[in-house]
Amino acid sequence: MTDVDLVVVGAGIVGVSAALWARMRGLSVLLVDAEAPGAGTSSGNACTIATYGCLPMCDPSVISGLPGLLFGSDSPLSVDWSHALRHPRWMLSFLANCRAAPSQRIAEDLAALLSHADAGLNPLIAEAGAEDLVAARGQLTIWSTAAGARAAEADLARQRALGVEARELTRDEAQALEPG
Repeated sequence: MTDVDLVVVGAGIVGVSAALWARMRGLSVLLVDAEAPGAGTSSGNACTIATYGCLPMCDPSVISGLPGLLFGSDSPLSVDWSHALRHPRWMLSFLANCRAAPSQRIAEDLAALLSHADAGLNPLIAEAGAEDLVAARGQLTIWSTAAGARAAEADLARQRALGVEARELTRDEAQALEPG
């Protein structure tokens, strides 16, 4: 057993960041994970730091759209019914958080956390000498129909109200950024 000041369990982006901050403050750190760093949940984020992503999955639209999400042939939702039946408390808690007030509170908390993400990450990137691996390019969303764009207006307004900077591009500006 090694004598350390801090044991960090989980080598995803949060665990590795916590361990590196502790090391930068002079602590000896043991980082523990059964998998390689970044192999778990952090591997699914496509190397994206989504500081705009403050709207939670538990949103009032989930409740109104639940039949379509559960039974629609083109639904992105996949439900493991045996898991859901074994964990009804989690399912009910998720649905309770889909109400407007809890969803808004969660969005506000996420926005507050994400507003500090760059200040927390940039020194770690510099410490690792990895500035050349990071490209701040923003996020581009393109809707294939005018109806899709209109349907997103409320979420965009909600993000702006939470401090997320956004600007609309013309078709030509978007095409210049992403010609494909």
